[in-house]
This record gives sequence, structure tokens and C-alpha cells, in this order.
Amino acid sequence: MISFDSGVFGEGLPMQELFEIILNRPIALICQQDNASVIQIVHGGYSPKLRHMKKVHKLNLSSVYEVFEDPNVKRQYVETAVQSADPFAKALEPCKWPNALELMSIKPP
Repeated sequence: MISFDSGVFGEGLPMQELFEIILNRPIALICQQDNASVIQIVHGGYSPKLRHMKKVHKLNLSSVYEVFEDPNVKRQYVETAVQSADPFAKALEPCKWPNALELMSIKPP
């Protein structure tokens, strides 16, 4: 939830606004998430189990919910296996490295 919030407010929305100004047209922002629970929480706008997030992480679930009320901002479930950020977020088993390198467009020598 923390990285989703950070990606939306720290990078996604500012880039969307910049491109809308440059291109002079509406731009769709599609936020991909591989955690179905996070998508459900964002869809609902609140989770009693995550009420500590506002104090501890300065994360407001209602703000995240409101962002996705905009028709140009969408959330989308994507499988973990096709996430190019996966190798940066956790340790991968050696057998998963070829796929991870391919997702990052890195070709082994």
C-alpha cells in the first residue's frame, strides 16, 4: 500500500499532469498492482486494519480512493511474474532471473 501510494502521488499524477500540459489533451494513468488486497482496499477507500497508516506512514487511504474516482486514472491487477520491478523489490530464486532480465530488457552476454 505504501509503494502504491508513493507511486501514484509521487510519480504517476505529476507525470500525468505534465503530459496533459505538453500534449494539450487528457492522458490516462494506469496503475498496475500485483496485490489483490491492495486493489480491494483502494476500491473500498478504507480498511480498519490499516487505520494506523495515516499516523505511521502519513498515508491517507481516502485520498488514494479519491484519485481513482477520476475516469482518467485506473487501477489494474497484473500478475507478479510480469512485474519488471519484481527483482528490485525482493530476492528472486536463480531460476527466475532469466525472466526478470527479459522483463527489464537486459540481455545476458
